[in-house]
Amino acid sequence: MNSEESEWVPPTALGLQNNQFRANLLNGIIGWNKILITATLIERLDIADINENDIISKIAAFKDEDFKYRFDPYGERDMIVLDDGLITIWAKIDYYNEDMTQGSEDPTNVKITRRVLIIMLPSDY
Repeated sequence: MNSEESEWVPPTALGLQNNQFRANLLNGIIGWNKILITATLIERLDIADINENDIISKIAAFKDEDFKYRFDPYGERDMIVLDDGLITIWAKIDYYNEDMTQGSEDPTNVKITRRVLIIMLPSDY
């Protein structure tokens, strides 16, 4: 990894909203938004005896300064990689319209956007 990949990128307006969305996960506040965990990850967590809520807590506690250019080059704070040496987990935020039938026309508009946090293994992507 070169030095550029490890540099911190300031958050955009969308990134600040995603930081707030993740922080609210600790309080159980997701509103119209959703959390999805892939079946393959659930199976892997069961084998490793890891609780799903522990993973959600780690995602919620991910600090803004932990985002680096390599996984967040645009400052949107929509992709997290957790790796404890035993298991690598990706968490990706996608943006949908109010009916959840297609992508949001404007992800920064919280009145028309529903966030979906997808927690998965890298092989699920």
